[in-house]
Amino acid sequence: MVGSSPMQAVLVAPGVKDKQVLPYKRDALMEKHAAVSLMRSIAGSGVRSAFYVLDLARVVDLYMRWRRALPDVRAYYAVKCNPEPALLGALAALGAGFDCASRREIEAVLALGVEQGSIVYANPCKPEEHIEYAAQVGVNLTTYDSEEEVAKVKRCHPGCELILRIKGPDNGDAKPGRYFAETAFTLAARVIGKRTRGEVREYWIDDGLYGSLNCVLMDDYVPRPRPLAAPSTGEETYTSTVFGPTGDSLDTVVTGYRLPEMSVGDWLVFDDMGAYSIGSGSHFNGFSMSDLTIFLAYSS
Repeated sequence: MVGSSPMQAVLVAPGVKDKQVLPYKRDALMEKHAAVSLMRSIAGSGVRSAFYVLDLARVVDLYMRWRRALPDVRAYYAVKCNPEPALLGALAALGAGFDCASRREIEAVLALGVEQGSIVYANPCKPEEHIEYAAQVGVNLTTYDSEEEVAKVKRCHPGCELILRIKGPDNGDAKPGRYFAETAFTLAARVIGKRTRGEVREYWIDDGLYGSLNCVLMDDYVPRPRPLAAPSTGEETYTSTVFGPTGDSLDTVVTGYRLPEMSVGDWLVFDDMGAYSIGSGSHFNGFSMSDLTIFLAYSS
């Protein structure tokens, strides 16, 4: 770990050090909604499309909790969970290893200066050319769960060490990928359209199930959006449906959800959006994931 403190190590890490990192105060009584004031400031600065805030201090907190609870167990972060370079760089600076499932993920981690010995090629069914690449760059530890995979690894990377993958009980929550990524990211999506049908309000936002909110379908995420604007006392709410931007009927974020009256240009906030969201989005209907900006921040 570089630097005199974990947070200082993160701030000079590859993927972080050349970017602006915004400070903000974390309210211990409102930790769940801590980033709201910062997000209001960002939205008020002229940003006009969906954005994320990644709280690097949250990543540090989670890593230090891991170390206290499991001092002899090194965390290996699953890159597929969220491949944001700033998150990868922060975890590398803190001392984490990496669970990579493909050549592209190995390349992304090596580009941050991570040593080959800190990478597990954690995919029990690998393309031969990806195994050959792992051999070329010195990634010498992989997983398997079949005799056929052992034969393939022996043929393509004979010096590789193997870890037997055993199926255990399903538990989508302890996983190191979700643990480090999920709560560190908060999404703000902009209302780009509205329709009123009697007492029902229908809204369209500029992110959806084909974008980073694919986690609703792919990962059982339950969205509970709330307005970014400060609520008014006694504010009336309406039965609302929120759609993504694509126009596809599948692109429905919430239905029958209570929201106050919203207007085009207002923002909705989604908490805990770091796991299996950004990395799984598509460019369907011409709405590009690259249009989402990730703002780096650290709370204190």
